[in-house]
Amino acid sequence: TILKEHAPGENDLYMRTLELGQVQENDFYSHILHDDLDSIVRDIREAHLKDKTTADPQPTLDEVKENFEQAIQMGTDTEAMIHEFCDKMQIPFEKISSEDFSAFLRILSLSKLLKNPNNMRGKAKSQPYYMPKKKKRR
Repeated sequence: TILKEHAPGENDLYMRTLELGQVQENDFYSHILHDDLDSIVRDIREAHLKDKTTADPQPTLDEVKENFEQAIQMGTDTEAMIHEFCDKMQIPFEKISSEDFSAFLRILSLSKLLKNPNNMRGKAKSQPYYMPKKKKRR
């Protein structure tokens, strides 16, 4: 009866504070272990950043957006390809002279991969394959 008379209600501020202030033993050790593992993994990662087997850092969303906007501003596909090549090789695109750019274009023109396989220069316009058949005269 004394417990019933003096028992705090379920919304009692002091009892709620005590309940919320308690930390479960499993949670405590999990948190400590997690912190230790994080620091170990971070140290291993930093120690192996320059290894051949380590993947290159992935570009951030801002870098991808910036590259996309630069590609849109480029005039031709070839110019965009030269710009991308310069980015990958860490060559400042702005410092390439017009003579170097022209030489780069001449070198790229030798590539079989960059030639347009559908070069239609001097050829008549092809007829679509779905053209209706001509009616026979009787």
